[in-house]
Amino acid sequence: MKILIICNYSSGLYKFRGMLIQELVKQGHTVRAIVPKLDDKNEIKEENNLKRLHCGLKRIPMERRGMNPVHDAKLMFAYYKTVKKMKPDLVLTYTIKPNIYGGFVCRLLKVPYAVNITGLGTAFQGNGLLRHLVTAMYKVALKKAKVVFFENAENRDVIVEARIIPKEKTHVLAGAGVDLEHFKYAPYPKDSEITRFLFVGRVMQEKGIDELFQAMQRLNKGGYKCVLDVLGGFEENYFEKIVKENVYKKKEREKKKLNIDAYEILKYSLEDINKMDADQLDEVNKKVYNYFDINENAINKDYLLDKAVFDFNNPKPSFSTGNGYVDILLILSIVVTLGLVIFLLTIFVF
Repeated sequence: MKILIICNYSSGLYKFRGMLIQELVKQGHTVRAIVPKLDDKNEIKEENNLKRLHCGLKRIPMERRGMNPVHDAKLMFAYYKTVKKMKPDLVLTYTIKPNIYGGFVCRLLKVPYAVNITGLGTAFQGNGLLRHLVTAMYKVALKKAKVVFFENAENRDVIVEARIIPKEKTHVLAGAGVDLEHFKYAPYPKDSEITRFLFVGRVMQEKGIDELFQAMQRLNKGGYKCVLDVLGGFEENYFEKIVKENVYKKKEREKKKLNIDAYEILKYSLEDINKMDADQLDEVNKKVYNYFDINENAINKDYLLDKAVFDFNNPKPSFSTGNGYVDILLILSIVVTLGLVIFLLTIFVF
């Protein structure tokens, strides 16, 4: 059997589905995967690991978190050409874009496919326009799926209650599994003086990373000896912000200049700022943080300030919901893509 896997990260595919690929190859199946084309050393390394498992790869440009309708249409067309050329006996998809656009394509080409919903994400946290649009897209994409896998019953129930798919077409997995050869057991570090916290997950605002860093700072300032270890990849622009703010090291005192636009909003010119000494600048910086209602002790205060300045200079239109994911670009992306899919389904399926 020729099996094609569509995913959004080579590293995730190797680390969490590597054993599945190994077993499928061992059983005599031919396994190939569509992965994002990324110029990242870690991703290229994992691509080579996948090849060593005898998993063929097709690299396609993909914006994992982007909402550009043109790019998403190109992604769907690339999926279409690849699936049509490979003629797989079964397609397995993971994560939202492969699930939706891969589902559209498999439905159009009448290729058997199975979907794995690894999480619902931001779209299903509220009850606004985004949720209704994504629900509509999922209904079209999953209608002909052989089975839809879930990591937990709660996610399954949300999808079933939304009438996206019937319950009998779902299956709750006992977990994604852990390769104990790759992730070997190690004794927990013994340190009676320091309390260690471990965060496992992507470093992004949606995961509550801002609040976590603030809590760690408060604990340390309160006299508690704590260390936070973060295990996960960076999203958005957190890498630059967090590394520059290094939680564990204190640098020598120097003049700390903030976003120049922030000073201008408070009527300070660049010339005024350059004339100030470190103490004077500190006082002005406090005024800036207070003006934008930002905790100056927050580890990500620069990020919050940049965002506040951007929002100040780019006020949201009256039709904005206030949710960063639900802006006009996202609405346009989903509407255009959904319209295209419905049009194609009308021609080729119905």
